[in-house]
Amino acid sequence: MIVSTEKRIIIESLVGQLETPEEIEYLYEAIKQRRNKLAARAAWVLNIGDKVSFIGRRNMKMIGIIKDIKRTTAHINCTDGQTWRVNMAALNRIED
Repeated sequence: MIVSTEKRIIIESLVGQLETPEEIEYLYEAIKQRRNKLAARAAWVLNIGDKVSFIGRRNMKMIGIIKDIKRTTAHINCTDGQTWRVNMAALNRIED
């Protein structure tokens, strides 16, 4: 996923204002909650057998087929033979 320059500046500015470990922990929990909500929403849209893409390690675009869906993650069989467990919010459906 690509973050716009404008949003990146806003995020970096807000994170730079955090001064205590408690504030950082609060931010971390808020991000986890938001990510889980996005994943749950994605679970309603994606199905087993759908072709999807996502950004893997080292910022590589990965493409594969959904083989299993859990509450917030999916198991993806990628075209290179690897199997990945990916947060549903990170998946983008590819229309054939």
